[in-house]
Amino acid sequence: MVALMDGLGIFIGFLLLPEQTHHSKGVAPLSNKAPFGAPLADKAFDNDGLLTVLDARGTTHPPG
Repeated sequence: MVALMDGLGIFIGFLLLPEQTHHSKGVAPLSNKAPFGAPLADKAFDNDGLLTVLDARGTTHPPG
C-alpha cells in the first residue's frame, strides 16, 4: 500500500498494490490526484523512472 499525505500529515488517498510490487510503482498514479511541489519520501523511492515522472510534473527534489 502507498499512502498520500499532505504537508500536515492529513490523509489524501492510498493505492493498494499487488504482492511483491515495489511501492514506487504506485506513486505516479496516486500523485496524479493531488498537486504538490516537492515530494517527501523514503530513499527507496529514489529511482530514475519515478524521478522522470516527478520532473515532468515540475516538482523539485534533492539530486539523487
